[in-house]
Amino acid sequence: MPAAEESASVVRVAIVAALPREMPGLVRGVKPDAELLRRGIRLCRVDGAVVAAAGMGAVRATLALEAALRDESVELVVSCGLAGACSPEVAAGSVVEAALAVDAKTGERFACDSPGSAQHVLVTSEAIAGVREKLRLRESYGAALVDMEAATVARLAKMRGLRFRAIKGVSD
Repeated sequence: MPAAEESASVVRVAIVAALPREMPGLVRGVKPDAELLRRGIRLCRVDGAVVAAAGMGAVRATLALEAALRDESVELVVSCGLAGACSPEVAAGSVVEAALAVDAKTGERFACDSPGSAQHVLVTSEAIAGVREKLRLRESYGAALVDMEAATVARLAKMRGLRFRAIKGVSD
């Protein structure tokens, strides 16, 4: 394939994690952007993707995604990292892709551009969810997973006309 055709077919991906410790397998050997690092945003550019983390919660996820989108031609945004299980069908240590991200605060729902096999609901909460809260989220939303960023990242991606996926490692 000629170089021009090859570069046109490359899908640019922005991967947003909450914490830098959720990034190493994605950016091994790549140094983060020094200017952004001074502002608490770890951003690394790898072939075909930009990976960013700025901390937990909606505000920090927004900072990470805005930094990732600043100078990249992104077509797909992926929320990755850790999530807690709300359902006994989801085992700690597994990797799960969500079909739907829900904001527990607003009730907004964001369809994920996942493969047809993805069926899990991921609910974003403002705080780390304990056992009671996980049960409530499961009963209220059919939640399989809970995190603190995915719905915010989904909202921002959809506002910009970008595709969105959420892929989470289950911590507990």
